[in-house]
Amino acid sequence: EFRRVLFRSVSQSRYRALVIEQAGRFCELLRSEPLCPLTVEFVPQLFSIPINTQQPEKLKQVLYERYRIEIPVTRLHDRYFIRYSIQVFNTVNDLDKLYAALKYLLEEEPALLQTL
Repeated sequence: EFRRVLFRSVSQSRYRALVIEQAGRFCELLRSEPLCPLTVEFVPQLFSIPINTQQPEKLKQVLYERYRIEIPVTRLHDRYFIRYSIQVFNTVNDLDKLYAALKYLLEEEPALLQTL
């Protein structure tokens, strides 16, 4: 039991660190500001990023159908967000793939995604 709890605690710390480490580059790419300080006290194993889109459903569909990236695209009041999370089955390569897809969409499909 002790080993299982210790492994889970170490893993969660590593996942949190990866979420925080990657958050800055996504905010920079999207010219967005984090919703909270990028510290372990505020960031769990997931991170929401404000985005500028008028077609959230289509953005989610394109990310999945074209890139096989399944990621929440959510709305709160008049703002939209994407949210990535890191679990045992995710790697930095998954975040690199998401970053490359968003970068391409920003540059090549501005009707779908723009910077803030």
